[in-house]
Amino acid sequence: MGKKSRKSYSEEFKASAVKMSLKPGVRLSHVAEELDVPVGYLTRWRSEARDAEDQASAEARIDAISENAKLKDELKRVKLELEIIKKAAIYFAGQK
Repeated sequence: MGKKSRKSYSEEFKASAVKMSLKPGVRLSHVAEELDVPVGYLTRWRSEARDAEDQASAEARIDAISENAKLKDELKRVKLELEIIKKAAIYFAGQK
């Protein structure tokens, strides 16, 4: 008896299948049957897509937090510079 070879699916196919299966009112088993893919594969692909989305979202939050900290530091520096300029203007205005 020969060994069954496992069918390979492209990333585009997987993404398309996941997108189809996430449409409202569409049953996962129906999409799997229509695409001739085992339900377990489609379930795993959906889980992997969700994990990738969660990872991207977490990375975006980390980037936003980092950017926010940089902007706060810059704002503090600019406020300090403005305060120095105001004091200098008052000082030089009184020098007449």
